[in-house]
Amino acid sequence: MFFKPIFFTDSLVKTIYKKLFNDHIEKVNKKYCQNNNLSNCKKILFFSSRMNCCSSVYKSTYGILNHLSKVSNFKVDIMTKFPIVDEILDSYSSCQNIIPCGNLQENIEKIGSGNYDAIIYPDMNMDPLTSCIGLFRLSPNQITTLGHSESSGVADYYVTSKYYEVNAAENYTEKPVIFDSLSFIYKKIQLEEIIKNLKPRQYFQIHKDCNIYFC
Repeated sequence: MFFKPIFFTDSLVKTIYKKLFNDHIEKVNKKYCQNNNLSNCKKILFFSSRMNCCSSVYKSTYGILNHLSKVSNFKVDIMTKFPIVDEILDSYSSCQNIIPCGNLQENIEKIGSGNYDAIIYPDMNMDPLTSCIGLFRLSPNQITTLGHSESSGVADYYVTSKYYEVNAAENYTEKPVIFDSLSFIYKKIQLEEIIKNLKPRQYFQIHKDCNIYFC
């Protein structure tokens, strides 16, 4: 007898959570999900388990996060797993609070008591932690964005760019927010330091007339 394997994708986990916690989700929704209006946003939470390490989520998010933190109208918090290495901790120096992730109920209470106007999920549907917490709608505005995320079914807005796609309104269950820029801010690569540490061709026995390509 053969059994068909079940792959527990984030979408499947989210569906299971939704069925298990449906009554609790409704109760939390009524408590925290009010006044859906981005123009009134003052207090923002970035929530991702991957912002404690040098991951692609961190690299594509920290620049925007810090920019918002320096704008006087915004107060920005981060919620992520601990520990955070010193190199990355320095990147969050302009943020108000860095909040440790706990279990599901702890996260609901911490986020709910923060009275956030918007929560940004940079890796929704990539991680069960962020996918499931989004079901509870702990803020009147839930935002996700490109990169690891996909159309979530629980977020209100999807941040994208005119350079990445056409007909964005047809691609998402969320309302697309279409930037005229690339919508990412990355650290400047210090080429001088990289070049200084490169080995010469002779070290690798590469002929001087050969081309070398980097990707």
